[in-house]
Amino acid sequence: LANGIDVLDFPLDVSPTEPPPALSIQFGDRTTELKGTMKGPDGQPAPAYSVVIFPEDQRYWVPFARRMRSARPSTTGQFSFTGLPPGDYRLAAVVDLETGEINDPEFLRQLLPASVSVRLVDGQPATQDIQVR
Repeated sequence: LANGIDVLDFPLDVSPTEPPPALSIQFGDRTTELKGTMKGPDGQPAPAYSVVIFPEDQRYWVPFARRMRSARPSTTGQFSFTGLPPGDYRLAAVVDLETGEINDPEFLRQLLPASVSVRLVDGQPATQDIQVR
């Protein structure tokens, strides 16, 4: 952290004429984990969809952010995400997800109405199932 800002999420500007800000480095031995099942309108596993997870806070909606990921469910509909920073996220089902599409803030805005909220906490596994309507 530099001045309370996580430099893994936002660039650290260092001026050649001013001293750099004090940095705080935090280490941990716990991680986040989210598991769930994707089901279609018929209640059966829906592996044809992709699951997208993205932060609720739109400041993090920047290209190639570490807080945005997608996954394809297994044939049984199971999906999981591990190692995301703790925080509040949105989870959505997407058909025909194109490469890099999750890096587009407008795409994420379109997902908001159909997404569900999930909170990730270090060391506390979370479960969130998705039923596609």
